[in-house]
Amino acid sequence: MKRVLLGAIAIILITSPMAQAHSRVVSSNPAAGSTITKMPAAISLTANEELVKLNGKEISKISLIAPDKSAVKLGAISANKLVISAPILDKNLKPGGYTINYRIISADGHPVSGTIKFKLS
Repeated sequence: MKRVLLGAIAIILITSPMAQAHSRVVSSNPAAGSTITKMPAAISLTANEELVKLNGKEISKISLIAPDKSAVKLGAISANKLVISAPILDKNLKPGGYTINYRIISADGHPVSGTIKFKLS
């Protein structure tokens, strides 16, 4: 019984760093939880690992959702090493809570999804 318990602990300790090795977002513009007075020209996210393309095409995605739950019109998504960005084409954005939705894929091949919320005052 003691060997089984020690074996289980060893497996957890060995595999735990692997589970944490996936890419993740380390910063964003606008910053998570921030209140801004002017919308930037583009939204961007920075990952901890280089983002990949498939046959030269972007496979990581970002979108911006307005306070009324409609999609904000964005330009072409671009990923350059650690940063994914897209210009904001809508210029008449209303104050309120906005959400950046993302799905990024780094060299390890695992997709990571999430949201970043911020407010426009």
